[in-house]
Amino acid sequence: MAIEVMSPEQDRETADESSSAPAPEPRLIRSAAETPTNWREPLAMWAVSRVLVALALVAGSLVWPMWHDMRVANPHAETTANLPGYIRDYRAQPAEYGRSPFIGVKLGGAWSWLAPFVQWDAIWFQSVAEQGYMYFPALKTQQNIVYFPGYPGLIWLAGRIGLPGPLAAVLIAHLATMVASVMMYRLVTRRYGLREARWVTLTWLFWPTSLFGSCGYSDSLFAVFCVLSLGDLLEGRLVRSGVWNGLATAVRGPGLALGFSLLPWLCTRQAGWAVLGGLLSLTGLLSFFAWHYQMSGDYLLYFQVGATWRDAADKTWNPLIWALIVVRDGLKSVQISLHGKPTYLLYSSHLWEPLLAGVAGLLLIGVCRLRNTGRVQNAGLLLSSLFMLAIPLSSGSLTSLGRYSWCNLPLFLVLGVAMARSGWRWAWLAASGSLLIWLAVMHGGGWEVI
Repeated sequence: MAIEVMSPEQDRETADESSSAPAPEPRLIRSAAETPTNWREPLAMWAVSRVLVALALVAGSLVWPMWHDMRVANPHAETTANLPGYIRDYRAQPAEYGRSPFIGVKLGGAWSWLAPFVQWDAIWFQSVAEQGYMYFPALKTQQNIVYFPGYPGLIWLAGRIGLPGPLAAVLIAHLATMVASVMMYRLVTRRYGLREARWVTLTWLFWPTSLFGSCGYSDSLFAVFCVLSLGDLLEGRLVRSGVWNGLATAVRGPGLALGFSLLPWLCTRQAGWAVLGGLLSLTGLLSFFAWHYQMSGDYLLYFQVGATWRDAADKTWNPLIWALIVVRDGLKSVQISLHGKPTYLLYSSHLWEPLLAGVAGLLLIGVCRLRNTGRVQNAGLLLSSLFMLAIPLSSGSLTSLGRYSWCNLPLFLVLGVAMARSGWRWAWLAASGSLLIWLAVMHGGGWEVI
């Protein structure tokens, strides 16, 4: 297959014709077919990674299930063969279900084999799909109105054609991970080359928190819209990028960070399109908040209820306090392992979130130096990456930062391209994959892996 490398002169001519940014455009690697199509490699990578995660999740549920009672947080914590019935009972008498009404709830009966894949936040998504949004003003407890509607909406649609909710949730997550992998592979192949595409896809699929791309979580669906937005942004299609950003904010709140990628374009000839794309980036988020206002009369309801998910004792901007929290939780884990103390926080996210935060922070340095992208695009990618990491930090906590970083695709563009040229690439993949398997085992057993 003949490969043509476009010259800088050809790039500039193409840029003038399309009215793109005045900065020199990237040198793209193009094939005779414009965009190389190779479905087998990304599908094989996706299949191998998902099989390993699935085996680890099931192994964790069988070999190391959590044995501690969680009825302090939820008096009804139990295995249930009728999850829709459990959710209906909660809606009828919410005050009897404690601070966290779905903590410790596991699938039983015919769907017990899906229990490792559908727990923790996955039960919350099921509650939205099964019974819709529930808000009880008198209760200062965790409630499902903080979960954005895109993902549970798809679960609901699948239920209308007869697909059970838990099965639909897991299938959607797996399919979205597969689609994101293929699109990412093709995008990087076109701009960098085949070897780079392989390693960008591998580093993404074997990132430790990619386990949530196999569970009933919204992260992989969110990643699909992130890839679509990234591809259009790099090509200067700002309005279409804004449309994908708006859909992303209907799936997860961090989609708001994608809109910041359009800010540098305000200094170019495409400023008007950047403004329109930015407005479109807000559509999902603003629609969700408008629904909150219709339901409760409060535009800020999301933030008020969201505060119930954070432990006030762990809210801090002080890095020294963060370090002490890591040490505290490490000692707690050792104590539990040796003596079986009655708590479910054996493996808190405080132990590994700082590690992923540090890696993500280092990768940010490389975002502003990406080759084959223009200066305006690099600045946009850097801004969106910064804000994607800043969103969890704004709460004074590292909670969920690992999951946020998995959808921070510019970081994997930097990491994958670097790994493609590094002699340490297989060592990195082994280390990242080992942590992925470990977290999947813990999550499958029901331990806290946020």
